[in-house]
Amino acid sequence: MLVHGVDDPAVPYTESLRLAAARPERTRVVLVHLVGHVEGAQPRSWAAAVRELGALVLVVYGLGRAA
Repeated sequence: MLVHGVDDPAVPYTESLRLAAARPERTRVVLVHLVGHVEGAQPRSWAAAVRELGALVLVVYGLGRAA
């Protein structure tokens, strides 16, 4: 599981895409706007923040089920 902030100023999100392409089997990439590098980011709207938070919850839930 790779979670990467789209607006990360230190490491471009394309690096996570490259990592996933190198090992595509069972690798999921989640790109979010809620985080930069390690710090929180200002969401574009409350609806976007809720949508991304929901996506992250589903991903974490999926990880628990896969274990």
